[in-house]
Amino acid sequence: MFLAQGAAVGHRTAGEARRTSAPAIIDAEL
Repeated sequence: MFLAQGAAVGHRTAGEARRTSAPAIIDAEL
């Protein structure tokens, strides 16, 4: 879920999001 949302936001690619921790992705989303 977090990976898909991160990729959708466009801040990180699917590969980057996969390497990043969930909290970091959520923080970038906010």
